[in-house]
Amino acid sequence: MFTKSLNTPRIIILFGDILIAAGSLLLAYLLRFNFVLPEGITDQIILNLELLIFIRICCMVLFKSYMGSVRHTAVADIVKMSMVAFAGTSIFGLANVLFYQSGGAFLVPFSVLIMDLCLNIVALTSSRITVKYIWGYRSKIALKPGKGALVFGVTESAIVAARAFKFDHSLGYRVVGFIDDDKGIHGKTIAGTRVYNGLSDLQLLLSKNDVNCLFISDKDIPKDRLQQVVDLALASKKMVMRIPNASQWLNGNISASQIRTLEIEELLERDPIKLDYWKISNFIKGKTVLVTGAAGSIGSEIVRQIAEFAPSKLILVDAAETALHDLQLELHDRGLQVDVEFILANIRNEKRMRHLFESFSPEVVFHAAAYKHVPLVELNPAEAVLTNVMGTRLLADLSHEYRVSRFVFISTDKAVNPTSVMGASKRLAEMYVQSLNLFSDTTFVTTRFGNVMGSNGSVIPRFQKLISLRRPITITHPEITRFFMTIPEACQLVLEAAAMGNGGEVYVFDMGKPVKILDLANRMVLLSGLEPGKDVPIVFTGLRPGEKLYEELLADSENTIQTHHPKIFIAKVAGLELDSLQKGISSLHDCLLNSDRDCIISNLRFMVPEYAPASVTA
Repeated sequence: MFTKSLNTPRIIILFGDILIAAGSLLLAYLLRFNFVLPEGITDQIILNLELLIFIRICCMVLFKSYMGSVRHTAVADIVKMSMVAFAGTSIFGLANVLFYQSGGAFLVPFSVLIMDLCLNIVALTSSRITVKYIWGYRSKIALKPGKGALVFGVTESAIVAARAFKFDHSLGYRVVGFIDDDKGIHGKTIAGTRVYNGLSDLQLLLSKNDVNCLFISDKDIPKDRLQQVVDLALASKKMVMRIPNASQWLNGNISASQIRTLEIEELLERDPIKLDYWKISNFIKGKTVLVTGAAGSIGSEIVRQIAEFAPSKLILVDAAETALHDLQLELHDRGLQVDVEFILANIRNEKRMRHLFESFSPEVVFHAAAYKHVPLVELNPAEAVLTNVMGTRLLADLSHEYRVSRFVFISTDKAVNPTSVMGASKRLAEMYVQSLNLFSDTTFVTTRFGNVMGSNGSVIPRFQKLISLRRPITITHPEITRFFMTIPEACQLVLEAAAMGNGGEVYVFDMGKPVKILDLANRMVLLSGLEPGKDVPIVFTGLRPGEKLYEELLADSENTIQTHHPKIFIAKVAGLELDSLQKGISSLHDCLLNSDRDCIISNLRFMVPEYAPASVTA
């Protein structure tokens, strides 16, 4: 194909620039002497030519002026080439002055140097622009125009991409208009393409037949605005794509494989979180940190973020062999400069856990290990209680006994007014951790948040798989809603809350607005270029045991206290005396010995009064 034939190796471009440098100097000499060179000057020209070419090659290599894509030459490339040419002339000029001071004569007349600089810049620029337009002309002959596209956000990457689409039709797109909220550029033409006015023009342009897709280029667009733009495009049945940042292009060229559809996570993401890095660093730096559930979705991200704050040692505990091995390989590949111990163990094993505390003396514990899948936990209540309650109690007691500085318990919004065994078990664990804080030198902190996008077994990866297979998407109820947060965002807030805690707090996070799962599924299908209900059926199956229509972050009887962080609140929650909890948990343990489901539920209801097992009909 023509595309491959003009994918010029960088060494050829460098060689061409060297020839231009030689030709510019020779032409400058000819112009200086009216094309009649004085006798005996040939040796001087050859010497100067060798010296100048050496200097220019060094500048080219230093500034990498030959690395850009010739057929996508932009103003920034011309500026860089001019700077390289000026740098080379300046260095040669300095050598000229030094030579004069030592020998009383110049290597070359300064008039020749100035003419050489001008000729070099003109020749380099002309060669790039000529190749660019030859490429564009031949592309138009060789290939048919691509799909019509609108670009939201006039950014540098968008402009360069628009030029790339224009001159490289193998990419399969042509930009028919820019859309931007900046009134100052409305009606102007950039890269040969008009800029239109925000949403008012977008809706009209999307209705045109020659528009097939919408590209999003502005990474700083507010999330609410992004959702408005994407919803308009999806309502018009247009594909929504992302333009990669120009810094990510391979060898300065954008490739078709780098153009991707917008992902649902990008619509659910919120504005970046501002963290108190100094406070978190003081909390983590130089300490021995133990993380349970370290290979899980939340645990592994906590590990990644903790590692950035230079702990003296990480003890990573998980019962899942493969997942822990994958985490081990990942941290090794990252070249992590932290001492790490990978411990394959179950947190319910008292002897094993005690050995860990004796051997490593952790100063901070992040407890993320849990059974979390509501329907499966509902079928196996004994296992859930053994891990979520007994395992948490064991780790909390050991942290108190071995004088751990801080214990951070990762809880869930399902602990609020629980209707499931999973939620009730996590709420009981919260209550125990809170009560123990009153009698311990250890600072016990609980963090509570909702669903995280992309976690193991979560709804988004499940829907993505079903869409790729064109299988029906199953939703329990048309009105079911959930809160969503990205894994990195959730873990950032965990670290922030953990650093600020004084002990006994249950921190809840601003999860944003709840998302209707049916709307989420429809959007995901549309973003894949398919039609909901037609290409991918949506089937309602009825609520599962223990499942709610909507999740809560605070119970009705609770209120919150604002912290210094706008996205973190302290929940004022009721609890039980530690002695009462100890007796209740002992009774619960007797139920576990016989795997007596009714006994387990009864004891959970006694200790967690707000627990109301859901009676659900499918």
